[in-house]
Amino acid sequence: MTIQFIGVVALFIGLVGLVKGPPIDIWAFLVSLLFGAAAGVIFESLGSVNMLPAHIMLGFLALGVILRRGALSRGLRALSPGSAGFWLLATVVYGVVAAYFMPRLFAGATDVFTVARGDSGPGLMRAPLGPVSGNVTQTIYLVGDLVCFLACASVATTRPGLESLCRATLFCGFLNLLFAAVDYATFTTGTAELLSFMRNATYRMLDDVEIVGFKRIVGSFPEASTFAYATLGFFAFSGRLALTGVHVRSASLVAAFSLLALLLSTSTTAYAGAAICLVVLYLDAVARLFLRGATPGSVAFVCVAPLAAAGVVAAAKLYDPLWSTVTSLLDQTVFQKATSASAIERSMWNTQALLNFRETFFLGAGVGSVRASSVLAAVPASVGVPGTLVFAAFLYRVLLSPLARALPDRERAVRTAARFACFAQLLAGVFAGTFMDLGLAFFVFAAMAAGGRETAPAMASPQPARGTWAPA
Repeated sequence: MTIQFIGVVALFIGLVGLVKGPPIDIWAFLVSLLFGAAAGVIFESLGSVNMLPAHIMLGFLALGVILRRGALSRGLRALSPGSAGFWLLATVVYGVVAAYFMPRLFAGATDVFTVARGDSGPGLMRAPLGPVSGNVTQTIYLVGDLVCFLACASVATTRPGLESLCRATLFCGFLNLLFAAVDYATFTTGTAELLSFMRNATYRMLDDVEIVGFKRIVGSFPEASTFAYATLGFFAFSGRLALTGVHVRSASLVAAFSLLALLLSTSTTAYAGAAICLVVLYLDAVARLFLRGATPGSVAFVCVAPLAAAGVVAAAKLYDPLWSTVTSLLDQTVFQKATSASAIERSMWNTQALLNFRETFFLGAGVGSVRASSVLAAVPASVGVPGTLVFAAFLYRVLLSPLARALPDRERAVRTAARFACFAQLLAGVFAGTFMDLGLAFFVFAAMAAGGRETAPAMASPQPARGTWAPA
């Protein structure tokens, strides 16, 4: 085991947050989610497995919830029968059981694509199903998702805590854009080694790839698709907040520049996800014109967005070199993507994952056993019908179950924005998710979205008691 410099920093900040208390620890945890290419600790004995700074900070956040009066009980209330937390707990329990038993029960019964390490580094290989280190690491990630959800649910249960999470998320949206700008600047100036301190994980870094002369923006993540996944969440959250009149100035800036970053990222996931999110946001804004709740921002968006889009397209088409570059970029990333070598390979992963689902008699091959290219294939292949059903119940409770009618407008806006961020990141997972783990950021948004349901207990008073969460 080797503790990296960034791991030492995470440990120090975690201790400070534990001593000082909220909101330092929750802000520190959310910021740590951005360091997707960093390893705080590397476990060589487990095949150079990385512990991300976010998981170090999650440990301190969870410890703080346990030690502070009232926080633990609020988190445990998120596990009430029928709630989102209940169904997530059921998913994790079945996932842990499946990760241990299924690779042994169905050993050799089907072939899976799994990660193996050779002389040239980690890579994928097709091999008979059996226990692998991925069963351990992916199970740890799955349990971490549950801990993250419960810890953030204990914060989001109070209105001051929800506001603190909202402000911290917007701050992380700005910081994510700053990392994207630094990534681009260091690439163009040949100084990318300056970011090596946060690109020290043992998996392959794709931070210097170009398409049609455009650098693929990765920010503080290892590749463009993971950057797109995170940025889609910030774009959806901030865009929905801005249209409902909450933190309008900061949310509008995060949404606008996040959309620009997505367009410049050259990621197919970014383009597909952003397009769908924009359509949904626009339809929602149009609906608000005919229903109660239209804001000046939503009215302006309905009127200006089509004109702005048409103007950008017209301006690009009038300048032939720019139009040629744009069409070439779209050809490679969207229109011809389905026939590319990587798309064919990813299609093979999904096909094999669905075959694993069938050949394990619809019980799954175990969490971490299967690698796919979409959560639609990864989830059933990993946890079978039982796990897929309880996971679908969790997603339903987060995304579709009604909010309480008496919820204040501002709280409703924040929780609905978090729901939309979950939707955006789930879309990204459908396009490019390799495992059933949707990442810690998804479960932060899910915890914010899951509160305030009709079946949830009443929110605490805006005046926090001693030891509860307070806004920044």
